[in-house]
Amino acid sequence: MGEGHAYWDAKASVDYDSKLSSTVDVAAKTGGNWTITGSVSLGSSMSVTTGYTAKGPYFGKQWKVPIKYTKYKETWKCGGNNSFTRYVIKPGKYTIPAGGATGKYGKDVSSKDGSGSWDAPKSHRAYVTRGSYFQLSKNRSIKFSGAVSAYGVSLGGSTGYDRDHKQRITAGDKSSYKHYIWGKMAAPRASRASSIPTRAATLLACVLLVSCSASPSGGKALDAEGSQSSGTVGNTHAKVGQTWYFALPVPNNISGKSIEITGASVVDPPKGLKVLGYAAYNVNDTEGLPLLALGGESDTPDFAHLKDYAKSEVKVSPKKQSDIFFQAKIRITSPPRKNIEHCQFQYRQGGQEFTQILDCEMELKVS
Repeated sequence: MGEGHAYWDAKASVDYDSKLSSTVDVAAKTGGNWTITGSVSLGSSMSVTTGYTAKGPYFGKQWKVPIKYTKYKETWKCGGNNSFTRYVIKPGKYTIPAGGATGKYGKDVSSKDGSGSWDAPKSHRAYVTRGSYFQLSKNRSIKFSGAVSAYGVSLGGSTGYDRDHKQRITAGDKSSYKHYIWGKMAAPRASRASSIPTRAATLLACVLLVSCSASPSGGKALDAEGSQSSGTVGNTHAKVGQTWYFALPVPNNISGKSIEITGASVVDPPKGLKVLGYAAYNVNDTEGLPLLALGGESDTPDFAHLKDYAKSEVKVSPKKQSDIFFQAKIRITSPPRKNIEHCQFQYRQGGQEFTQILDCEMELKVS
């Protein structure tokens, strides 16, 4: 179960391989109506790869995999002749039916894209430079209502993304407009995203999912839910000598007290990537969040002429997401041996100093 979108100059891919990792509702009926009584996590080895690759532009479809369901009858007796009957529908393992498909297209969701929905504020938008990608590769997806129909009963389901369950959207090479990823109702995180073309920019879209990351240094005020923490942003055709701008996770204060961010940085940059410095900008000044931008490109903001908010503390109110994002300026000095994986934030709250580690994976592969 997954969903991919690609609008203008974009390609969408969904991979579901190596093992099944889904959570699906369990339904029961006592009397005349079916009700959802809980859910079951499914996990099994798979010897197949299923999904779709590089679909688009102007594509938006869900992907479904076959799961075997069992319907059984329970009879309960409570002394004497008192008894009642309950019917249960329960999911089992990933099973390819005889002569059936390993997976198939589901609902067409391309209607989620289009110019009729372009009313999202700039804080809800993110973009990558041409030829780059954003990939969801960790944590659980949103729950799809009606993801499964078994014995005439509609059940919900969600999929856990990991190294074997991936969803990627890749920007094309056209330079006439920015390649946007965005969420209509909220900042890119636990919602379906949409995409549309406008005079100012033409957009592409993907599903952006809830994510979680560890906080080994004790800080807990920052929420790890966000586009950067739920996947990987990258470019597989980078070159030695290039300068890239990488956006760290946008600070979202989930606590009941204000925080003042005093610093943000990449944790243990890999060999081959040299961090030249850090800065902080307002998403309204950059026309959205530049997840990954290449120096010298037409769609890269002129950062040198924008206000750098990192020169002072960045205050984030309680229960609010900041419009200010921190950014690392990175030069490729040799082919990187691994990805950037974590970022850390230093902040003050209630007179105490905290450090918090967030997931923020970035790949630059030299072609």
